[in-house]
Amino acid sequence: MRQAGVLCVAFFLLMTAVNAGSGTVERRGNVADTFVVVYNSYKYWGVLNGRESELITVDSRLDIVAYTGDRFYCFNLYRKSAGKRVLILENFIAYDSCTYTLLWKHHQINFAGKRREDLSCQYDISRLHHQYSLGAEALRWDSAGFRMSLNSVIASYNKIAVSQAAVLERFRKQIGGELLFFLKHQVQQMLLLQKEKYFHSMLQPHSLVRSVFSSEVAVQKCRADIYKLFQEEMNAVVCKQWERDSDGYGAQTAYWHAQVEVTYSLKRNLFAYIRQQAAGSCRDKVFVLFFKSNYYRDNDVDAKATEALLLMQDRYAKTELEQMQHVLAVGAAAFPFHLNNNSNVLVHMKDFAGKVVLMDFWYTGCASCAQLYHDVLNPVEELLREDENVVFLSVCTDNDNMLWLKSVADGIYTHEQSNVYNLYTGGQGEEHALIKAYNITGYPTLLLFDVSGNLAVKYQRVLKNKDGLLQSIHAMKTGEHISCSPVN
Repeated sequence: MRQAGVLCVAFFLLMTAVNAGSGTVERRGNVADTFVVVYNSYKYWGVLNGRESELITVDSRLDIVAYTGDRFYCFNLYRKSAGKRVLILENFIAYDSCTYTLLWKHHQINFAGKRREDLSCQYDISRLHHQYSLGAEALRWDSAGFRMSLNSVIASYNKIAVSQAAVLERFRKQIGGELLFFLKHQVQQMLLLQKEKYFHSMLQPHSLVRSVFSSEVAVQKCRADIYKLFQEEMNAVVCKQWERDSDGYGAQTAYWHAQVEVTYSLKRNLFAYIRQQAAGSCRDKVFVLFFKSNYYRDNDVDAKATEALLLMQDRYAKTELEQMQHVLAVGAAAFPFHLNNNSNVLVHMKDFAGKVVLMDFWYTGCASCAQLYHDVLNPVEELLREDENVVFLSVCTDNDNMLWLKSVADGIYTHEQSNVYNLYTGGQGEEHALIKAYNITGYPTLLLFDVSGNLAVKYQRVLKNKDGLLQSIHAMKTGEHISCSPVN
């Protein structure tokens, strides 16, 4: 259990109604829907992986109650559909041991019970929350109005926060002082987080700024102006986040702030920037966010994780990183999966003992997956067709079995060959244990395992290069040292 004092979570589902006249049980309402509730400590929301439970409703009603030992906890509610999760409620704060009643009818959610105002207030705030994504569309992409447009977006973000504060004022008497305090803090932190993400996007080396200005001098001047505005808006507030025991939102804001600083300088190292911040809970949570984002993108990630673990003091953040290392570090034993192939035969990882294994994760419609197959995977598979010591596992996360089989037959993402095993996650998509174990959030993703069944190479810039992939496979067969430098 990752959060302190979490004893258990109970979800009470009202599925039937008793007919008072006859004493029989009758079912009413909509067809059953399946939901997943992911809950976490308020301090660690968005940083540590939350615990989750699945529940099914028949009568359109479900009651959620958790016993955590803390005053508050957070939860996300997802509806499962075709192997994917559709987010319904995000980061809702709830009192420990209080029952919250949700009604789901015709793809709409409503709230009932004694604590309905707690959820209604947060739902109204979240609906305003989605307007943040619309702010950047107001930009005028011309040099004359560029600075004015930047200020306009920031002003629109501030207006959203003001509107959310008005919602809180409307519910002030019903929801009580403690929850009101946390929600006010949440609104303030989300405003900061959205601003950080906006500045980060605008300061990217290849951002749309380059489409506005004709010369490199003008581009750099504009970036300097954006950075100056960033400092005016953010520095005084966010720099204090590192010095205190920030919650999940505060840690995310600090992480994005670090990314903006590093993005603008173009030379500074993000890990080094995080490491030099004040020691404490906030920095430890930001370390976790860094590794979640960079396990497949940083060629020195394992050494950095080892260094971070020596510095970390927050035991929950440290445990999270240790668990990630247990599965994702080079040398970790392969996840013991079992998947059906396109002949409906069950295939296990242990079936390939003594062989070098390349695992490719893809889905139908993924243009990058098709490109990688055409440029890298297919040529390498053909070159090694006669090599019995190397196998290729093509793992598809499609929700529809027939769609997957058609894609295999079409030969766009994979093909049928003696050294290629086409495997399917059974329509579970991102819910499958293998996908979760390797934290696959982007496609395509390649993983290379050695003859002992241990993860050997995960750095994507090497594996997604034909020469780099061939060199890595050769190194696995001969026991040579693997270079993690990208091959040109």
